Amino acid sequence: PYFLPLDADRDRDAFSVSHRDLAVTMASSDADRAAAPSSPSPSQLLASADKALAFLRSATQPPVWPPAKQDIAYVFKLPAAYESMGCVEEGRAVFAELLRPHLPDGGVHSDNPAYRFAYPHYPWMWASYAAAKLGLTEDAALCDRLLSPWQAGDGSGLVRNPNGVECDLFSTALQIWNHLVNFGRVLDARRAGTALVRAVNRWSNEYGENANVLPLRWDAASLQWLEPHHCEADPTCASSLFYSVSATQRNDKESQLYFMVAFPAITLELLAAASSPVKPDASLPTSPSPSSANAESGSPSSGDESLRDYFHQAACRLVQFLSRAAGAASEPTGIGKVAYAAVLVGDDELASRVLNNILASQNCDGSFFGPTTEELASGPTPRGDVELEDRRMEAMREMDQTAEMVVWLSLIAAHRTASQRS
Repeated sequence: PYFLPLDADRDRDAFSVSHRDLAVTMASSDADRAAAPSSPSPSQLLASADKALAFLRSATQPPVWPPAKQDIAYVFKLPAAYESMGCVEEGRAVFAELLRPHLPDGGVHSDNPAYRFAYPHYPWMWASYAAAKLGLTEDAALCDRLLSPWQAGDGSGLVRNPNGVECDLFSTALQIWNHLVNFGRVLDARRAGTALVRAVNRWSNEYGENANVLPLRWDAASLQWLEPHHCEADPTCASSLFYSVSATQRNDKESQLYFMVAFPAITLELLAAASSPVKPDASLPTSPSPSSANAESGSPSSGDESLRDYFHQAACRLVQFLSRAAGAASEPTGIGKVAYAAVLVGDDELASRVLNNILASQNCDGSFFGPTTEELASGPTPRGDVELEDRRMEAMREMDQTAEMVVWLSLIAAHRTASQRS
């Protein structure tokens, strides 16, 4: 089983020169010193990511590992976290030992209801991302094949069932990321991106430019926005969280899933960068060369600049919604996506608020969203005792979100380093 020695520098020598190497070497550079005082510097972001990765190592070692009940939610973002920090061989080992056995079924057996019901295909996106980066071509191809049925004919991403008729912003963004970032298929990504822009435009036209509610899910045939409804054996159907996001509604019982807005903004801005006539930023997770062929029917075809604006403007509208939402900078779940979306679009004020909250929320052991630093200091906690049923969901969320945070922090650090150099 995967029990490697705790070596934070493992395999960095095998990591080829890329955006992460540049970010690491900038730790004490003029670029860091030039960063705005109100916003964390690249070296601070990387230090936080490194600390989080150290936590992930310790959390996958005896005696707290393995869990009494295996679940893909513990592990499907782990290989990407290792890869993002340059630990290639370690990432491959984690992929082989911890993630690969779960690939055939995706999230359908997870105790996380979002992965089990609405987005059982989401783990495949992260797995294919890590596999492509780690050179695991067969695993990447498998995940790509498994994701393929989850896309409607117009490029929209399907929800819940490959044969269903419900699409949403998040699942469509998932398809864009897989096509563009994982495999560099620009035309396929543009097709999905066009479906996403059309949905954003429908929202703007129907709700108004300054709307405080953003619907997420629509019927694939009629394109009508959908409301929560009862369906057998799927509790997510009745939850408003998966159907709309509010910029004003906040309460202790039901937080808003702002990452459902942020991830589409990320993928649209990456599409804009890939469509730019200017050489793409090397710090971005992919830099495919724009195809010389025209985009598919329904997309702008008058040149790279119009394509860039087409996707960029939609991304900006989504980030503007997030900037109006009081809780977007502090709601923990998926907050790394909110930060990256703000950074890519250039909303420095929102990005600073989100990043400062992220770094302030990191616990002393490097984790995010687990027992607080104060709870850890007060004595023993049930951390890692995953045989306790009431602890399992907390442990899964802690591992899942901490691993994801490593990826976003490393990408943001690289993006800011590249921006300061230019």
